[in-house]
Amino acid sequence: MKEKMMCMVGVMIVTITLYSCQNKPTEQQSCTSATEAVENLPAWAGTYEGTLPCADCQGIETRLKLNADGSYAMLQHYIDKEGDFLSEGNIEWEPDKNIFMLQNTADKSTVYFLAGENTMTWLDQNRQIIDGTFAEQYVLKKTNK
Repeated sequence: MKEKMMCMVGVMIVTITLYSCQNKPTEQQSCTSATEAVENLPAWAGTYEGTLPCADCQGIETRLKLNADGSYAMLQHYIDKEGDFLSEGNIEWEPDKNIFMLQNTADKSTVYFLAGENTMTWLDQNRQIIDGTFAEQYVLKKTNK
């Protein structure tokens, strides 16, 4: 029984490895629509929260919702300041780098996030991880909301 189980696991690993090697994206396929991204990676749809660093306030409370239809909504509240800021738009995805691009439909700006296990890390405009003293504050964590 144990030998059968080990054999089945081995066959599954080989099958998955062969399948993934045959389906690498080409440069033309490097950017995928959000609909395709969500179909391929449904675990990333959901709500992410965290407090981003702020130069002139205590932080920016951020709630990011990635929707299964390829849209997003991001609500930001500057602590100790008045008003909330809502951005909404469409998601594109770079599957080879796990980068989500949030394109605001109102002002056409783009924000980049690196997808991790139950996290979305805010990237700079060059799609690089922001490092330094506040680096861990750029990570939004998935919630059950």
